[in-house]
Amino acid sequence: IVYDFVLGEMNWNGRNGIFASQSLNKCFQEKSGTAADLNLLLIGLLRQFDIPAVPLILGTRDFGKVVDLYPIVDQFNYLMAMVELDGKSYFLDATNSYRPIGLPSINALNEKAWKVDKDNPAWVAVAPPKAQVVRAFNLTITENGELAGELSASYDGYAGVDIREELSSGDETNESSDAEVSATEAEIVYDSVALTNKND
Repeated sequence: IVYDFVLGEMNWNGRNGIFASQSLNKCFQEKSGTAADLNLLLIGLLRQFDIPAVPLILGTRDFGKVVDLYPIVDQFNYLMAMVELDGKSYFLDATNSYRPIGLPSINALNEKAWKVDKDNPAWVAVAPPKAQVVRAFNLTITENGELAGELSASYDGYAGVDIREELSSGDETNESSDAEVSATEAEIVYDSVALTNKND
């Protein structure tokens, strides 16, 4: 709920960083900030609800790989949040409202991050979760030799993020391109399109 609140209320200004560029109160009032501003705000709110959140700092892909011999500050340019619960680690990145928990910015998937924790600082592996697309066709052959039926498609992980962004940019009743949805070379005509669990 806290993560969804920050995603719904705040806007990323496109800038990175590992330090807050302004007070978090001002960030909240203006509803805009850098990646560090938004994720530090998220960490503070999570801690208010006794959720053990800590900052992770890393070098983005376009910034270069980090050298893990020592966490030198100059090799980091991005900050996101991590929550550890029941032996599992969850990455949270409040810079994109279409990404659920566990899907940080693709540019942040750069192998390793440094956990900023005074009691247990450590390197943390940042591995990309799987993206999966499943399509199912339920078809019958009509009397004139054409195929008719239903197509169901499920998009998981970053594939789901891409579809959410695509759907938000236009009319939700419009179908996606044949190349994206059909997985075939055949021409497909859609009678109707229905969306379910768009925000999951």
